[in-house]
Amino acid sequence: MGSDKNGTYVLGNEIYMYQLADSKKGNWYCRFKDPTKSVRYVRKSLKTSDQGLATSRAIDLYNDIQTRVRLGSTRIATGWDDIYRTFYDELNPNTAHKVDDINERHWRVWFNDPDNIKDVFKITDEHMKSYWKWRCDFWINNPKNRHAAPVQGMQSLTTLEKEKSYLKFFLSRAFHRKMIGQMPMIDYQFRKNPNVLVRDGKGKRGRFDEKSMKPIRAWWKYTRRMLNETRENGLVLTDKDIEWGKKRDLRSVFNNSRNRYSRASLYAITITSANTGLRSYELVRLRWKDITYFDDEDGTRFSVINVRQEVAKTKRSRDAIARDYHLTYDRLMEFRLEWAKFFKREPEGEDFVFANPLSPKDQSKQGKPHQSVRNWLLSLKDEDGNTVYYQDRDGIPTPRTLYSFRSLYITEALKRGVEPYTLARAVGTSLEMLEKHYDYNKNLQFRNDITQHRVGMDFDPSKEPKKFD
Repeated sequence: MGSDKNGTYVLGNEIYMYQLADSKKGNWYCRFKDPTKSVRYVRKSLKTSDQGLATSRAIDLYNDIQTRVRLGSTRIATGWDDIYRTFYDELNPNTAHKVDDINERHWRVWFNDPDNIKDVFKITDEHMKSYWKWRCDFWINNPKNRHAAPVQGMQSLTTLEKEKSYLKFFLSRAFHRKMIGQMPMIDYQFRKNPNVLVRDGKGKRGRFDEKSMKPIRAWWKYTRRMLNETRENGLVLTDKDIEWGKKRDLRSVFNNSRNRYSRASLYAITITSANTGLRSYELVRLRWKDITYFDDEDGTRFSVINVRQEVAKTKRSRDAIARDYHLTYDRLMEFRLEWAKFFKREPEGEDFVFANPLSPKDQSKQGKPHQSVRNWLLSLKDEDGNTVYYQDRDGIPTPRTLYSFRSLYITEALKRGVEPYTLARAVGTSLEMLEKHYDYNKNLQFRNDITQHRVGMDFDPSKEPKKFD
């Protein structure tokens, strides 16, 4: 070759070693035929100017690639990005969105670092143990990159278990496609790591109580009034209401198009959740064609939201009846006016109700309200001056989320004595899930039903019941 010098063969004529003619460092390179036939030759730098060491490295590389091929691999090298791209399209869109975040923050960082694993094809159980140890300690070592956490520096067990299932999918698919040499052990004893937060099923998400709901109800009432009063002409302040040069006033909220729409959307989605028990997953997928009402024979109007099969998390359609009769429908029609004002057109049936404010004006995209809900709850204070975002659960500050309004709906319904089977149908869940996650005092809540007696079994409750010896 005209551009190399000192060329020599090793292992008979299998490997050709050479130095580049214009190289200042004098490092050795090797070249041999690609056994996978994806390219003609494999060319690699041996990263040393010592001929003896270079020869040893060239032989090791040649033998390693030959071993891969004998094991069925169709690639001379496997990187994490190759695995991720190969199987990413097999995920459903909702899962893919979650996995993207995990991959960018954790998987790409660790599996692409040669200090952690030089060759993903050779992944072992020890590599996985090292990864999970690094993963459990991630927020201890990267506290500035985290904006919301129940306990600073800790990672929840639920999050890690979900990530484990996602990672198992990619590695098992890679193993079956011969992109890795063996399937490593994915399981890890998360509970033994002190930086893993373990909570029971009833403590994963914060719940609202009367104390935390008081400032929320006040905000709802104020926001609805202000939106209705300023819809036509905007907010007009007198000089005495304006603190010139000191801070932004409410005109930045109610007179700014995007801020106003975001405020209206936040109001509508949270109060709708509290009055219907819809999941956040379902709320963000609602379209205007799903909002309707039903007039009973006696003239009573009910708000009805059609939770279509493709919208329902359980993939079973249902009609959600709001607990406040027609008021939910009325509020959504008021929000429809705000929607039309912002997008400068009337919404069509296929438009998302809680559309993303960054959507183009001629179309609507699914909203992402969770960060807005978080910031809003952080800003609200209870009567003691504490943020309503956190609920204290056995000393652990547990975040309240949009989903917490669904929990509020279910908890209040149980307190009012709504029959569990009816409630389960209304919110699209099972009796077992109600009992597991919501029904803290099941028998006490149904004390009146338990002590209710039919004809033939009545007795005076003031007298002691007859004993059966």
